[in-house]
Amino acid sequence: MMKCGYRFTTYEEIDRDEVLVIKRDGTRQTFDRSKVDKAIRIACGKRPVSDEQIRTMIDHVVANLEGDEVSADKIAELVMHELHKVDEVAYIRFASVYRQFKDVAQFLSAITEIVKK
Repeated sequence: MMKCGYRFTTYEEIDRDEVLVIKRDGTRQTFDRSKVDKAIRIACGKRPVSDEQIRTMIDHVVANLEGDEVSADKIAELVMHELHKVDEVAYIRFASVYRQFKDVAQFLSAITEIVKK
């Protein structure tokens, strides 16, 4: 009997039929779950966030996409909502890029907003 010594796991994912994303410049492209995954993983880098939590956040984002077209801003807001629930530092990281923070005052404002909640 041969043993490979590896364990294989499959995951179920929520999938949406052909949702178009409306970018800030007005162009449209097909929704790509892997882009949301990459953005969340970057924000969660070196944070205590598990793969399972990341998959759950992505599933929640995908499940909340409404209609055949959705703005990139709406997707970013959904991602920020999920990150805020899981890890506030990851939320600030993502928000700083998405909202294009220009200075420390904007960081402080975002942090103050979190602390008040």
